[in-house]
Amino acid sequence: MLHALGGHAACLVALHSLSQPQTPREARFYLPAPRLRQFLRTAGWLGMRHAHPDAFLAGKLPRRSLILTFDDCYDDLHQELLPIMREEGFSPLLFAVAGQLGGSNVWDQETGMRPRSLMTVAQLREMQQAGAVIGAHSVSHAALPTLGVDAITREVQDSKSRLEDALGSRVDWFAYPYGEVDSRVRAAVEEAGFKAAVTLAPGLDTGGDRLGIRRVELTSNDTLPDMVSKVLTGKDIRRGLQRRARAQWLRLSGRASTS
Repeated sequence: MLHALGGHAACLVALHSLSQPQTPREARFYLPAPRLRQFLRTAGWLGMRHAHPDAFLAGKLPRRSLILTFDDCYDDLHQELLPIMREEGFSPLLFAVAGQLGGSNVWDQETGMRPRSLMTVAQLREMQQAGAVIGAHSVSHAALPTLGVDAITREVQDSKSRLEDALGSRVDWFAYPYGEVDSRVRAAVEEAGFKAAVTLAPGLDTGGDRLGIRRVELTSNDTLPDMVSKVLTGKDIRRGLQRRARAQWLRLSGRASTS
């Protein structure tokens, strides 16, 4: 188990698949299970503590809290994440695409990524029994702000009702596909009765905006120090320094060429 050290904001970590990436694009989203285990060991050594999503909603988070979230519900989570959950004793948030339970990642395939299977209802129930909290990730994984109001409403409301019918339990959390949200989407999520919704806006979160919760993304492109800096500060410090160094170099190059 992770233990408290200090700090007040929660770090919600955004993850997808725990498989080994096969392409540079997959590396932007996937984090192999051995690297997740390494990160969790390091996070524990640094004093971070797993928090239950219900504690976040209740505003009763332990200090320096960590909540793992997984978008899309790839079926490798059943094989790779379930043992880690049992070993570590934590409750991750799993965001399922309600119209593709037991189906495939059709939205990724449209961008050239390989087909991947998604968890079945039975697998989601097993994850739930082991402590996972299931949230909704729309019906089809559409970019919701590109849709009309009626379509947004269906994507949001139907995702909640379908999952609740399939799992026999309340679904209180929503994840915006691609992290994309506007005022119409927020209104639909609130009207559907969701208690919280997560974005892909980076940073730590204090729970001040329940429908715009920030998350830190961890991927195969991150080194272990990158991951640590992200979860402790909410920022990608290394890449931020690289961007600033490049911008400075371009400014100096421009001056040199005109002198």
